[in-house]
Amino acid sequence: MIAQKLKPQASTGGIDVSGPGLRVERFAYAELGAGQAVGLGNVILNPLLTVGGRATAHSTSFPNWSGDGDLRVIYGKTESSDPVTLRKTTNKPRLQEIRGSGHLIYDFHNDGGIEKVGVGLYTEFARALHSFPRYIPTETDDAYAAEEGDITRSMLNTGVDLRLALRESRIKSTLHNVIFLSGSRIAPNLLTYKPMLGFMWSNEFAITGSIDHPGLSLLTDMDFYFARKAGVGYLNSHDGLGGTKRELDLKYGLAYSFSPKMRMTVQSYGFNNLNRGTSSTLPTGFKDGLRIGMTWALD
Repeated sequence: MIAQKLKPQASTGGIDVSGPGLRVERFAYAELGAGQAVGLGNVILNPLLTVGGRATAHSTSFPNWSGDGDLRVIYGKTESSDPVTLRKTTNKPRLQEIRGSGHLIYDFHNDGGIEKVGVGLYTEFARALHSFPRYIPTETDDAYAAEEGDITRSMLNTGVDLRLALRESRIKSTLHNVIFLSGSRIAPNLLTYKPMLGFMWSNEFAITGSIDHPGLSLLTDMDFYFARKAGVGYLNSHDGLGGTKRELDLKYGLAYSFSPKMRMTVQSYGFNNLNRGTSSTLPTGFKDGLRIGMTWALD
């Protein structure tokens, strides 16, 4: 999804907001975009500007507990199809979507913050601010497209999250392994599916400086989703457990920190549908683009 998955990269530092037993770091960010993404309502989204904020919280009374959240709005254009003629329609730029995500994790292994292994809850939500006709593929000749033809204008996904994190002087790596309990996503071919498993892996490599005091950094992200069967069943009705792979999202970029409070990022991304599109044998649907963003730590 846009994700997801349109999620921002972490900044280099934050401002602590001290409270009783709680330490919070807050950030704001803005991204200019060019390209395509998956939009709610099963439309093609052309994000032009994304503005949002995120926060991380750590309990000082219960040091093994931590949480983070992200909230953003997306301004851009959408592409949809006339349901009769299938003629493509491009809608004018406007505020299109509001999206968010969050984790609440308990670390049952914490090697001084260098290595962490924890389990907790994952959630993501999204809401379309306008209603447009969906984008209808011109080739819908099999049951794959018909089985998952829902139009999704809002989204609320929940799951159990097993997180593994590694932090060294020049490398920071986080892997979220999510077992989805409820919800649905829109694949890059603009068909709705119900996720079963998700693997979200993000990395930062400090080229100059360090993770705590970076200059230039390399950023990578990979999100991999398995689908479950549409309807009341859990496994994929056509492909079985071995064929439930559905979506692969990749993102690469560079970040440069001007100061502990300000960072610039340049990233390219690609969202790829893996199966269960308009063909029963070949993947269809690919969305890609470029983002340039700034992140600020808030006072």
